[in-house]
Amino acid sequence: MKLISTLKVIERVDRLIHRKATGKPTELARRLNLSERSIYNIIETRKTMGAPIYYDRNRGSYCYEEDVRFKFGFYCQKSQMRELYGGGAQRMRKTHHLTNGLIELQFFFSTDSAL
Repeated sequence: MKLISTLKVIERVDRLIHRKATGKPTELARRLNLSERSIYNIIETRKTMGAPIYYDRNRGSYCYEEDVRFKFGFYCQKSQMRELYGGGAQRMRKTHHLTNGLIELQFFFSTDSAL
């Protein structure tokens, strides 16, 4: 369960960064009930993963240099999505319906808003 709780924290940080509402690292740590060192570790890990994060001193918040999305979950290929849902790509929420190996685990930052 530790992995799931860690991912929830990462997703929450992602939402706050999108809103440019993280505040200073000490404020973010207090808000998330984490140590300031944990915040720095989360930010550094995300940068290592390719997240274009920087700290904007004027806003007093972490921000993204470009519009990216953090995704963690199970997704199927876009072509399979169209067959299943008859339209544009949507996030799969019930992956147990697919058993033909087209489901893959994705953990990345992407500028593709369709994912």
